Amino acid sequence: MLLGQNEILEIEKDDSAKLALINDFLPDGHESDETLREIKRRLTDNRKKWIKADEDFDRLNAVVQQEPKLKEQVAQFKKLGIEKKLKNVDLLEKETSIQTDIRRQIELVEKWLEDYEEVFELEFLQDTRINPLPNKVILAEMREILEVLKDQLNGFIQQAKRHLKDALNKQNALQKKWEGSVDKIKEELQQAIAGLPEQAGKTGKTLGREYTSLIKELTLIDKQKNEHKRQETLIEEIKKERSTLLEKYRDTAFNRFNALNKAAEELNQNELKGKIRIRVERCGNLRSLKDFLLDIEGIGEAKIKWLDQSGNVDLLTWSKWIEEKATQAFADKYGSVGLQNSTIDKLLNLSLQKRLELEETELKDKVEIELNIAHDDEENYKPLNDLSTGQKCTAILNLLLSGRDDPLIIDQPEDHLDNAFIADRIVHDLRNLKTKRQFIFATHNANIPVFGDAELIAVLYSDKDGGKVIEIGAIDKLEVRERAAEILEGGKAAFEMRRRKYGY
Repeated sequence: MLLGQNEILEIEKDDSAKLALINDFLPDGHESDETLREIKRRLTDNRKKWIKADEDFDRLNAVVQQEPKLKEQVAQFKKLGIEKKLKNVDLLEKETSIQTDIRRQIELVEKWLEDYEEVFELEFLQDTRINPLPNKVILAEMREILEVLKDQLNGFIQQAKRHLKDALNKQNALQKKWEGSVDKIKEELQQAIAGLPEQAGKTGKTLGREYTSLIKELTLIDKQKNEHKRQETLIEEIKKERSTLLEKYRDTAFNRFNALNKAAEELNQNELKGKIRIRVERCGNLRSLKDFLLDIEGIGEAKIKWLDQSGNVDLLTWSKWIEEKATQAFADKYGSVGLQNSTIDKLLNLSLQKRLELEETELKDKVEIELNIAHDDEENYKPLNDLSTGQKCTAILNLLLSGRDDPLIIDQPEDHLDNAFIADRIVHDLRNLKTKRQFIFATHNANIPVFGDAELIAVLYSDKDGGKVIEIGAIDKLEVRERAAEILEGGKAAFEMRRRKYGY
């Protein structure tokens, strides 16, 4: 990890960065994050499926809802006696619909056979690709298995194509026979229509055309009613899938919180005892929710201030209230802390897509850090917001120094760190941890290399040609001490004082 003094200060301001630091103390912390990301991806796919299914359902619903009105019109034709005279209109439309379905079924089989041609693509197993690989013999055997399978299935596909061709020939013959019969029925219908008397101010031909058109529409609706029902069932399945995913997401997030909380307690009792104190707040970071609300037209910063006093927020409950248009539920829960009715109305009018996006909004856990500003063995913890810039950086650096084994490189930490805390806290940790972890500091502060018992000091000098190392070695090397004393904060006198005090 490479950090400058500004990056350390930025960690203090970034709730996500502080959470990531604690997450690093978990043995499977990143696995939990990956699990949550995968669930969120599946939730996104689920949302898209739901939106599409809902749009299809609404389209079909608009058609199906016309049925009562059309049936009422057909009833009027019954009163005129037209239905009896044109009874074959209804039957012919049903037959035509069935013929359309038969043709569609054959077309689906044709498409399936065409698509199969693209299934076996074995270019990725060519010799030129696998020969340079260490397990080329095994890969070649695997290729042989696929090639045999391809040959076997190709035989099946060719046979299937022959069966399809035979079926098409028979179907076409029957289709012509059916069309001949239909032509006769249509001719009889035309004669029946021509013989209809004028009624209700309309000619017989007009009444015949209107009745025929009604029957066609009703036949189409009858066919789409089944699809309408399937869409309704599909939406229920999508809802169940989403409910399962949301439950899994909540359980995983809660387990991660428990692990984070346990890790924080262990740090408080061990490595960080007497230095800093950590507390993890479940779903305490509301930044993502605030951003979501601010994206709604008409909601500004002033209308989301109540969130800071809202306490625990459950977005799944919010989604349920929005779906049920539960104005009073929002008012009872958050009215006392400033949620306005106008904001409630905007929430209740969210589209299905925005409501589902709200469900997917992640409320991350929040890490609160307090620094012990007392000296010696006393304890006086203060939250970061009440600390100076130097003390804030000291608190974060204490956490960075703990429990990790990756190298830590820090550029000029003294620019923001409190000098007393460097001497009393930081260098003490460096001496204790330097055998377990590599630390590299670029510094002008003598406390760090001297009190921290640096194993290697590189004295750097810069000119117009760039930086260069002018001396390098351990602290007990005379040339290193002389050069370091010229550069480090306080000069040679301060360096000597520290050297005598600590015996270097």
